[in-house]
Amino acid sequence: MKVWYIPFIPHMALLITTDGTKKEIAPADPKKGFTLAEVYALIGCETVQMVELRTEHGTMMLMDDEGKLNDLPVNAEATKLWGKKYNLSPEILLEDGDHIVGNVLLCFSKEFH
Repeated sequence: MKVWYIPFIPHMALLITTDGTKKEIAPADPKKGFTLAEVYALIGCETVQMVELRTEHGTMMLMDDEGKLNDLPVNAEATKLWGKKYNLSPEILLEDGDHIVGNVLLCFSKEFH
């Protein structure tokens, strides 16, 4: 059985942009976590979709819910992470059109309410 891996995020959330850049991000108020307004600004969207990546750790990916409708560029790094959850190769996801687009924010569920 192939084991998939989602990177551990020790102290901060991780912003992954469509060009592959990864940047550690902290909410303005770490005790309260990210506000919806912060997430909108970080990933550049008006509606957010949340996908759980590892429920045992509470890791989730926040992305633009309307990204494909708005023809945002593919986020290859985010697609790889999402595909690993289901043991799917990024190539298959890209061919099928079931890939992640736009910037995404990886964080723990406790960092976003």
